[in-house]
Amino acid sequence: MEAEGLVNFGEIFHPEPLPGARGSFREFATANDFRLVDVRSSSGLTDIAQRYLAWLIRQAAARHFLIDVKLNAWLALSGWWQYPTREPFFLQQLKRECAIFIFVWRESLGDQVLSHFISNKLGIWHNLSAAKVAGRTLQAPVGRLKSLAATILRAEAEMHDHLRNYRSKIVIRYEDLFEAGVLTSQFRRAFRQVARFDLPLAQPGIHPNSVPKREIIENYDEVMAAIAPLARQRHLPSS
Repeated sequence: MEAEGLVNFGEIFHPEPLPGARGSFREFATANDFRLVDVRSSSGLTDIAQRYLAWLIRQAAARHFLIDVKLNAWLALSGWWQYPTREPFFLQQLKRECAIFIFVWRESLGDQVLSHFISNKLGIWHNLSAAKVAGRTLQAPVGRLKSLAATILRAEAEMHDHLRNYRSKIVIRYEDLFEAGVLTSQFRRAFRQVARFDLPLAQPGIHPNSVPKREIIENYDEVMAAIAPLARQRHLPSS
């Protein structure tokens, strides 16, 4: 998504950034020849985080920038010898910079874990279509997906706790984020309140998957029934 006043750097901590991806931490670390020992201390981490954010700001020029950090990627830039539930170091740095956080969670936990499973198995991470699936079907590992669902719930709860008293944030369901391939008016209003500027109406490159998961997953009903009790245990608020 490139729009007037906004540049999207995507998943900055992705271990294998797409060719031509801008703003990835891997690119920044390689260009600066960072080593593991460089993050052994809090002062070293602070220096790297500040330099990285300054580099992103230069890359974005005068525009605002958007970065994507998955729940399982926040510890990509963290110190040694700390509890995994401790607030991520990079999150602390972004808070100090008064960053705006958009916390997206998915109401359908079953669909979320199945999306992850299908993507890994088929190697298709975006814009799933019948042509790409080519009639393939999969038997999903129920136990493994239940474990993944439980991990997601714990990570969501921890991140929400880290952001509980932070004001510049939006907490929104994935299901309320897009409609017909564009950002919903609900999200645009929430964004305007915290960011003080309007997002463009059209968002290119967003295409909902056109193949129902039921057509790919042979034991779809079994998976959804197994995960339903877990999903009922959580409901994140809208703010």
